[in-house]
Amino acid sequence: MNPRVLIGVGLLGVTLAGTAILLAAGRAPSVLERLRALPQDFTAAYREREAELRAALLPDDDAAAAARADVAARRASGRGFGAVPATWQAAPAGPRAAGSGPSGAVSPDDADDLPYEF
Repeated sequence: MNPRVLIGVGLLGVTLAGTAILLAAGRAPSVLERLRALPQDFTAAYREREAELRAALLPDDDAAAAARADVAARRASGRGFGAVPATWQAAPAGPRAAGSGPSGAVSPDDADDLPYEF
């Protein structure tokens, strides 16, 4: 083959490769543009996830309204959130069976029928 043809084909290949690289670099966003857009992308993803979690935890407005009504009823009754519901209240204090409750608790030292020792 003619050396001039080989050189021409080589230069043509280098020119096409260089042009392709320049076009690809021109179309791709720069690193600085990506870094500038990072806070907006993070905020958008955060808000999207927050909306997903809210939808999963409070599926509709009726559930939120019921929860608010429950809070208002607890505050109005004076029970608060740390109080034990009235249905869970223990019976009035009276004579207790042996070994029941804090006053009748059996010490591990007093009990000889334990299957283990410390």
